[in-house]
Amino acid sequence: RCIALQNGTMADLWVFNRRIIFQPMEELDVEENARVQVSDLRDGNYRIEFWNTYEGKRYHQIRARSGDEKLVFNLPKFRGDLAIKVRRE
Repeated sequence: RCIALQNGTMADLWVFNRRIIFQPMEELDVEENARVQVSDLRDGNYRIEFWNTYEGKRYHQIRARSGDEKLVFNLPKFRGDLAIKVRRE
């Protein structure tokens, strides 16, 4: 699942496994090969930061370009959840 707050040049996302509410983190599977599409972003270059929600630390960063007001990118491996910060450069 994904919950997002965004405008035309930025987005903050929370991607999570629904079972995180009912199961301990260590019992959840590692999520791999997940992909996100953020619509209604102005075309251009974006910096995408991935954050560990338990430690409050950024652990990965990529750059991507949006076209046709869509930004599509792959997520790094994660377990349970992660926060994503998208900013236009």
